[in-house]
Amino acid sequence: MLLKTIQHEEIVRKARHSKRERIHYVVAESFIDILINILKEGSLYDAEVMVQLGGWAYEICPDEPGFQEIYRGLKLC
Repeated sequence: MLLKTIQHEEIVRKARHSKRERIHYVVAESFIDILINILKEGSLYDAEVMVQLGGWAYEICPDEPGFQEIYRGLKLC
């Protein structure tokens, strides 16, 4: 993977196991924001990176209605 997966996977693990729904949303939203910024800038990132970001968000917050379109676009659900 192209991103520093050890750090990000630790963040995902901690967020996923948090009892606070707000933590789930904020962390997932941060991955979605990065993904959206990549798309807006037209950066030449590998599709794998974009799927990775979306996948992390999905692991943390799979049922968030605001993210469903992105998840479907990335074929995560």
